[in-house]
Amino acid sequence: QYQIVTSIGIGGAGITSLHWDDFNDRLVAISSGRNEIFVFDKRFRIARSFRNRYLKHCHEISVHRGTLYLTSTGFDSILAYSLDRRQFTWGLYAINRGGEWRAERFDPESDVGPMPSNVLHINSVDCKDEGLSFSGLRTNGIIGLGVEMRLIPQVQLPPGTHNAQLYGDGVLFNDTEADHLRYVTREGHERRLRFPTYDPDGLE
Repeated sequence: QYQIVTSIGIGGAGITSLHWDDFNDRLVAISSGRNEIFVFDKRFRIARSFRNRYLKHCHEISVHRGTLYLTSTGFDSILAYSLDRRQFTWGLYAINRGGEWRAERFDPESDVGPMPSNVLHINSVDCKDEGLSFSGLRTNGIIGLGVEMRLIPQVQLPPGTHNAQLYGDGVLFNDTEADHLRYVTREGHERRLRFPTYDPDGLE
């Protein structure tokens, strides 16, 4: 008997994120180095894999109701992929100019889309019934997707964060600059856990 966790961010250039899709009972994994998505069955056999011209340096994924949401860090974008229809359904290109957020929607299946861009370094995406949100090294916090593709800042975070998502009564994030895992509530209460560090010369 094994318990499969909902989502794992691993890092590195190999398999960088795993997500169990409860809706369709399958495992989805990404390979950042190859810009490729793998779908596994319950016995961890590769069922299929796919790529897209607008998928570059994918850091994290989120699965919600049969749709796979991916960070395309190399395009400052979020992509949506239907696991049932086996096709990309839409893309969101995020822009922040002078503190003003704007989103441009595009079709990842077409050749009309954004140019490569890594201004925001979007590295986290989370989708629930309440909505979709994302964050990155230079988004200054978690950004939510509102009606009519409006981007709305939800939580302010220190620069240089990874893996941020709304959790419980606060926000959980990897404070990369400080080497801490931090959980901060709406009331300002905080818990933090320092990441262990190792001497590179002692690693095999």
